[in-house]
Amino acid sequence: MKITKIGAKLPTNTLTATKPATKTATKPATKNKEPKLYDRRLCIGASDVPIILGESPYTTPRELWEQKTQKEPYYINKDFDPQNPQLYVGMQAENLVLNWYARKEGLDPNLIKRNIRVVNPSLPYPLAVTLDAVVFNRAKKPLKILQVKVTRSSDWFREVQDAQTGVFTPKITQPLWVDTQEQAEFQATNIKDISVIVWYLPRGAAGLYELPIQINPQKQQEITEKCSYFWQCVQNKQIPDPSTLKEVSNDNPYSSGESIRLDDKTANDVAKIHKFQKEIKLLEQRISTIKFDIATKIKDYKYAYYNGRRLITYTDITTAKVLNIAKVRNLYPQVATKCTDMVNRARQLRINQANVDDVFTF
Repeated sequence: MKITKIGAKLPTNTLTATKPATKTATKPATKNKEPKLYDRRLCIGASDVPIILGESPYTTPRELWEQKTQKEPYYINKDFDPQNPQLYVGMQAENLVLNWYARKEGLDPNLIKRNIRVVNPSLPYPLAVTLDAVVFNRAKKPLKILQVKVTRSSDWFREVQDAQTGVFTPKITQPLWVDTQEQAEFQATNIKDISVIVWYLPRGAAGLYELPIQINPQKQQEITEKCSYFWQCVQNKQIPDPSTLKEVSNDNPYSSGESIRLDDKTANDVAKIHKFQKEIKLLEQRISTIKFDIATKIKDYKYAYYNGRRLITYTDITTAKVLNIAKVRNLYPQVATKCTDMVNRARQLRINQANVDDVFTF
């Protein structure tokens, strides 16, 4: 592979070090330096592929088809957008992650190129992907693709149980739609080495993780078949058949890293739970304050009466013997292993409270 200058005709599987688009969607496509690369109506991007395969929790194939067939162009714009500060902060965080990766691997940061656009015209559909970063060697040959994700989503987090000890440990794994996106990048570039660098933010598993991606021939075939059909529908202005391109909600996946689209009623129910949990927390805080005031008044007394009825029992400080599991594991690891039983954990429904407020308001 070689790097082609901007404006040159793109050969098959060519890496192109293009600059990010500086024009917005409100301006005509003719004024954009590379409309065929950045007008998303004219190509299928890597992020479009999971949508077409029905794996995206954000967009359906029908919604994507409507975007591709609309009259007005819409562009990939990675410049600063005051209306989308999260995108800007995420772009800056990607630089930090790539600097960390360069130091970890002992690489020259100048050999890691950002935002490289790749087009593969040999496919039956125009697959055009934007790579977060590509590692080159001194001879300017591309060696490895790096995709950077900064996330706090629980879709990336799993608790894996050790078969011997039964202990659950946190593990970071990419969701299904991310893996499919990387499979599309295999198709576009033919580079065999791709890793997702994840900066995971929540406590308990916070850190930087490198997740290597393996080529999946079965997935590659599915991508080719469904993207070919989808692009034919776009060209003919024909709505995709739902039986051919299913939505993620039709599959009703289990907790294997896949996602499901909720209907409005269920999303409302989730928002109600969040609202009630907030009210409960406020009530618990008020109860705690009232209890403190009562304890201050009772002081050293054990019982409190009102109209002849005992209302309060103020217990004394007590001690109890408890087994310190951590000490046992440290001092007698073999005993702890022999005394550890395997138990099944029921599935838990966790409400992502940080994201619910943006769904519905009451």
